Amino acid sequence: MTQSREPDDFRTEMDRRFGHLNRRVERLEDTQISPQEFTRAFERVNGDKREIAERRVEMNDKIDPLSSELNSKIDTILRYLTASGND
Repeated sequence: MTQSREPDDFRTEMDRRFGHLNRRVERLEDTQISPQEFTRAFERVNGDKREIAERRVEMNDKIDPLSSELNSKIDTILRYLTASGND
C-alpha cells in the first residue's frame, strides 16, 4: 500500500522543483542579449569584414609587382644556371 504524502512533504518538493526551474530561467536570461546589442555586434563584424577585404586588396596591390619582379629574376637565374650546364 502506498503512503500518502504529507502536505509539508509536498510543499517541500514543490519548493525544490520551483527553485530548480527558477535557476534554469535565470541562467537562460543571462545568456540572452538585447536586439540592440545583437545589431551592434552584427554591424561590428560586418565592418571588420569590409576592413579585412580592403586590406587584402591593398596587400595584393603591393605583392603583385613584387611577385612579377621576383619571377623575372628567378627566370634569369634559371636561364643562367641551365646555360652554364650545357657548356
